[in-house]
Amino acid sequence: MNKLKKRITCILTTLCILLVNSIYVFAEKETEVDVSKVTKGIDSFKNIIISIAAAGGGIFAVIAVVDLASSISGGNGTEIMQNIKKLAAASLIISVSLLVKLFT
Repeated sequence: MNKLKKRITCILTTLCILLVNSIYVFAEKETEVDVSKVTKGIDSFKNIIISIAAAGGGIFAVIAVVDLASSISGGNGTEIMQNIKKLAAASLIISVSLLVKLFT
């Protein structure tokens, strides 16, 4: 009896799946769908994140320039190299955010 219930359940499930998959869906007559209504929120969120990254890179660059100036006046070569690396990293953050915004 248990095997019979399993077989009946399997057959009914298969028939339901076939029925659902064979139902036609009628779309609108226009084939082009305007997806800009859906993607506007995602685009604005992306622009906000990119702007925050660029602003953070700008702040980081200002801090690196101030540290570089103070290390140059102090004459410490190790600090000068470290602050040049900070400035390069800040420039990279700013340029990557601008390139992403430019090409998307």
